Amino acid sequence: MEYRGEVWATDQHADSETPDYPISGMYHEGTGERLVVTIGIMKDQLAEEVRRFLEGGLNDDLTNPVLNIYSDKPIISAKQANMVVDKIKKEIQRITSKNGIKVIDLFYAGPSHLALFFGHRSNTLPPIQCYERVSSNTYVATCKI
Repeated sequence: MEYRGEVWATDQHADSETPDYPISGMYHEGTGERLVVTIGIMKDQLAEEVRRFLEGGLNDDLTNPVLNIYSDKPIISAKQANMVVDKIKKEIQRITSKNGIKVIDLFYAGPSHLALFFGHRSNTLPPIQCYERVSSNTYVATCKI
């Protein structure tokens, strides 16, 4: 994809010169078969907003496990984007294999290139139901990957 005058390709993998990218993750155990994942890149309120939405009923009375991933740093290259996707995917795989997760409910707020790269690498994950924000604390199910 073209981004700010450069081509960012999904096959541009991180190497020893790629700057590390800090992400914070918070995992909340649950007993449901769905994993709620929030990914907020430079969007620090996403996890809280999704929590309020889930309290409205999507999360089976809040029994499903929840993984909140956040960073306040911009992603500066395709190589770094692939690094971030690898970190996120490994954490999701760890949780889904350990807990027998059948579906991932994904709430994403971040740059389009990271969404593209994540979608490109998500083939080994359980089915992913994506959600789109329509207003404060309100989301609708959109595509399923």
